[in-house]
Amino acid sequence: MAGSSANKHDRLSAEIRRQFGDEATSRFVQTLPTFKVVADIPEHMRTLLKKLQYAEETSDCNGR
Repeated sequence: MAGSSANKHDRLSAEIRRQFGDEATSRFVQTLPTFKVVADIPEHMRTLLKKLQYAEETSDCNGR
């Protein structure tokens, strides 16, 4: 059974590599908008990030 799962994983990996190397996929990706890093984060996002950081720091699930 484990061999069958590994075989499916290998086939999936090969298919993904094939599709990424495909010329049609390459043309499609070139049509996508370019993403850029925005230096100024809106205040509501800063607040959410602070809450997330606090939750991570006070969590019992952080391996400490």
